[in-house]
Amino acid sequence: MGNQSVSSRLALPACYASLGAVLGFFGAALVWQFIYSIGSSVVSDELHYELAGTVSAWGTVAGACSGFAVGAVANTRAVAAFIAFAVLHVSAVLAGMFGGSSRWANGIYGYFGAHAASVIGCGGCAVLLVARKLIRNQPLTASR
Repeated sequence: MGNQSVSSRLALPACYASLGAVLGFFGAALVWQFIYSIGSSVVSDELHYELAGTVSAWGTVAGACSGFAVGAVANTRAVAAFIAFAVLHVSAVLAGMFGGSSRWANGIYGYFGAHAASVIGCGGCAVLLVARKLIRNQPLTASR
């Protein structure tokens, strides 16, 4: 995989971002419906219907961002990145459900916090991979 064009390097992260956007939309909607199903002790009907579309829309954005970050690392570690991608979305939904069982805001913090942690973690991993290649005087192209 010598010299790759920019479009070929962005193809895999774009696929992960697209899949992440879909999973983020449904994951956020699932967490929000779970929080609503607990009852009025957690969220009122008015607030639920007011924020239903907003939560799903931001879930789409969060899923796309974390998918792109995982996809950027996937150019060098494909299998590990796919496993991390699957674990990310499952753990984000579980964190949202766990936090949302006590208060609706905690559920939102848990869900979106998991996505933020994945972006930070994958960004750190990417920096470490680039630093490793620079230290070893290797080209910055993806090698398989």
